[in-house]
Amino acid sequence: MTGIGVSGLAAGIDPAPAGSRIAVIDFGSAALTVALLTVSADGSTRVIDSRDLPPVSAADLTESGLPPVVSAAVDVLRGAGITSPDDIHSLYLSGFAAHNPLVQTAFRPLCAGQRVKRLVPQPVPFAAAGRMSPAGRPSSSSNLPLIIFAVLVVIVVVVGVVVAMGGGDRRAAPDYPTVPIGREAGSKQGVVDSAAGRLYVADDMAKSVAVVDTANRTVVSRISFQDEIVGIALDPESHRLYVASLGDHGHAHSEIHAVLWVVDTTTNGVVATIETGQVGRGVAVDPGTHLVYVTNERFLGYQLDPKTVNVNAAAWLSVIDPQSAAVVTSVELGTSAGEVVIDPATRVAYVAGSRYDQVRGSSNGVIVVDLASNQVAGQITVPDAGLLQIAADFTANTLVLVGSDAIRLADTATRTVDATLRVVGASGSIGVDPVRHVAYVADNGRDGYRLLTVELAERRLGDASIEMGMKLLVGSAADPRSRAIYAFVAGTVMFVPPPQ
Repeated sequence: MTGIGVSGLAAGIDPAPAGSRIAVIDFGSAALTVALLTVSADGSTRVIDSRDLPPVSAADLTESGLPPVVSAAVDVLRGAGITSPDDIHSLYLSGFAAHNPLVQTAFRPLCAGQRVKRLVPQPVPFAAAGRMSPAGRPSSSSNLPLIIFAVLVVIVVVVGVVVAMGGGDRRAAPDYPTVPIGREAGSKQGVVDSAAGRLYVADDMAKSVAVVDTANRTVVSRISFQDEIVGIALDPESHRLYVASLGDHGHAHSEIHAVLWVVDTTTNGVVATIETGQVGRGVAVDPGTHLVYVTNERFLGYQLDPKTVNVNAAAWLSVIDPQSAAVVTSVELGTSAGEVVIDPATRVAYVAGSRYDQVRGSSNGVIVVDLASNQVAGQITVPDAGLLQIAADFTANTLVLVGSDAIRLADTATRTVDATLRVVGASGSIGVDPVRHVAYVADNGRDGYRLLTVELAERRLGDASIEMGMKLLVGSAADPRSRAIYAFVAGTVMFVPPPQ
């Protein structure tokens, strides 16, 4: 793969049975790389085929733009001997599009058990990071003279940039306190209990939630689970934390079940486990009724032709009563569903997802659900967006929608997108301060890593951003009481002081 050594690749891949074949799709800036690996008897991985295709841009990450991308990847895999989804144990997505749910959904039918994961390759020694041959050995492109020449060019360029800037690195890492919370790879989501002084951070790849004492800046507990985490929600009044799982992808042809774990925050122990569906996508709690809502997806059949809309896919919203630890009803949503937020005042749920019918085709955006009747009440269309994350400031009647190419703001009263802020590098979980009406969005763009401030009332980006140096951001959370900001930087939480 371009720029990724086998040792770095293997560091991010979960163990698999010997003989398994694993596909990796890397969305790089120079190429879309499709690689097929095999697992040896000792558990190591070896590249058996790798092809570079034309690069994919953020503009291609739409329902109309993705089918040709998937088709090209399918052609490479077929050329490597893959004839059906059962031939692939798991598929990993890497690069800038790995977190995009549209991309995940598009590639999911290509492997057994819909086992699609995100891969963050680990750094490898420079001499080993050259182009990998099919046997997994560095090719002649990694020879020493070429490396020395490349290093000299980089040094000249860096020195020139520093001189042009007047010396120093304007993106130097800030000296904010940090606390380790989990693995460096993977996404992070956080919820704040202001009254108890606790921050709960879910680490999807570590399959754990870190409980952070925000006053002492220490991790006081780690709660481990048996599956990848897709979302967490907090009900402070009931002293309950709800943790939603992705689902057990170990069996290609059996019913797959995602679960909701109920955690007692006074003991940090799991007190109930509730099956919710096949594949979990998100979770939210209504603080008024204390009901819990989990988004789920189900795949009724494989679909190797990426040019056809997968009408076999289904999504729904499970309504759960935590007192009886049971699903009381389900609301059919459409063909896909992602994160969900609840407006307790109007009893409306907003779900990132898509719907499909034979006349209008597929429509991406936010599905609106009336929780009083448990019926779909409408949709907020988000054009040409692979919707990644959704957050809300209901006191400002605003949804914050972070997609692959922009931050969009939607008015919940009119149910329309009324502001589009073009930020290509935006991603990760979103922190919202409903008192100041500010959202904090991670921007991992060309100008360095920073936390953007979005002025929700004024529908614009804030005048100042919070620089993170060269530290990769995967999300944030905000405490409306103390105004503190928590930035999730790789495997740590960074304590950012309240804005002045």
